[in-house]
Amino acid sequence: QVLLSGPFNPVTTEGRLRLELSSIDRNTLNLFGAAWGIDFAASKLDAMALLDLAKMGNSINLTGRFQGRELGVRVGDRVTPPLDLDLDYIVAINLEEKNFKLSRLAVNGTSGGQPLLTASLTEAMLISWGSSAQAFYDSHMEMTVTNLDLARWSAFLGPQPPLGRVSA
Repeated sequence: QVLLSGPFNPVTTEGRLRLELSSIDRNTLNLFGAAWGIDFAASKLDAMALLDLAKMGNSINLTGRFQGRELGVRVGDRVTPPLDLDLDYIVAINLEEKNFKLSRLAVNGTSGGQPLLTASLTEAMLISWGSSAQAFYDSHMEMTVTNLDLARWSAFLGPQPPLGRVSA
């Protein structure tokens, strides 16, 4: 199910829209994966985004959350373990000043109820373009991988995946 709601003025290209995706399951996902032999098994996706458009569409702010439950793929006889994944983000785009700012990005992934991946942006990322591009500032992201069993992810790593566990 896809829902889009909220006020929008097409004359000024301004508004506040809410986009919701709910219960996107393997039937929908397999429409995209079938051409490559990918089956999305029990995967289920939900997402919500709030889009603010201002200044004649030149100021774009996007805040959202993505949730994936039992995400997994089957490629031939190779199957990934189910993964639960949460992603939160806040993005601002200023077309007049020609910049993009990612001020929040947080990812949490678990498999079998155990933590597998956490990642978060600890310093905002600012990207400028055009002749008035600002200097690039350092951005920081912290990421932790816990007990990743490479053999269980062979659907992504190929028919002869490396063996071992990764924690970093």
